[in-house]
Amino acid sequence: MPVTAFVVSGSCAVFAAHASRIAVPVAQVAAVVAAPAEEPADGTDGDPDGELVSDAERMYRIGEAHFAAADYAAAIETWTAVLTHLPQTEAVHAIRLDLLYNIASAHEAEYDVDTNVRHLRQAVVLFQRYVEERGDADATQDAQRRLDALRERIAEIEASSASTPSEPTTVPATAPSDETPRPASRRDRNLGIGLVAGGGAGVVGGVVLIALGARLRPAALDQVNAMTLDDPDVVAQADAFVDDETRKGRIVMGVGGAVAAVGLAAAGAGTYYLVRYQRGAKATASRRVRWDAGLSPTGGGASVRVTGRF
Repeated sequence: MPVTAFVVSGSCAVFAAHASRIAVPVAQVAAVVAAPAEEPADGTDGDPDGELVSDAERMYRIGEAHFAAADYAAAIETWTAVLTHLPQTEAVHAIRLDLLYNIASAHEAEYDVDTNVRHLRQAVVLFQRYVEERGDADATQDAQRRLDALRERIAEIEASSASTPSEPTTVPATAPSDETPRPASRRDRNLGIGLVAGGGAGVVGGVVLIALGARLRPAALDQVNAMTLDDPDVVAQADAFVDDETRKGRIVMGVGGAVAAVGLAAAGAGTYYLVRYQRGAKATASRRVRWDAGLSPTGGGASVRVTGRF
């Protein structure tokens, strides 16, 4: 069956573009099968390759149908199986060559489906093998033309891939943070020094208050123990005195703890401002332009040299 018959029957557009680019060895296969086999001199039956060739004809038609349906991968697989199972005999040599041509054509068509350049390279290998095994320069003109066109096409694809710039990596914009060095500010320096000094004093004062508050109860007990407690009224007064001093001590210790905490926070904030001031000072110094001018001797006299560092 000629391949063009599949086009008339309404196959897909992709097949129509490639249908005229495959060989049609079915008639040759049929001719081999239909040809009368020479009777062996010893009286044995038939040609041992006849059954294989008949199977090849059937499998070729299956591959032809896959090609007509634009299922080029299935056509490649089927025709490759046919080529593998055909015997290496002179009777089917032309059929094997046509299968090489067809498989190469199917690889070229498959590239239009999945754009995998591997198919074009495989087509080059098969067309090259077809040209070499056929050997007739006149009969292989079309294959040689397609082979050259495929090589040019592959070169263009590779050149395009190499010259296509990769997409630039987009770094999302972020808001300025405190980690970004900022110009040195005298306000940061003065504020930092004041907070560190005040915070340090607060910590010291808080510790002192805590120590004083902790001593009020023991001091009250020492005073009571030094007294003569024979009178019940005196004992009651002494107990009330100890309780009152204990309460005062707890209040003083609480105030001292609060003062120390505030002082510690102030010292931390002051340290932050001082560090920021130092970073700003380094950033300002690194951005400062430094110029250096001088004279450089040359062959005919001297030249002015001006250098700068940013």
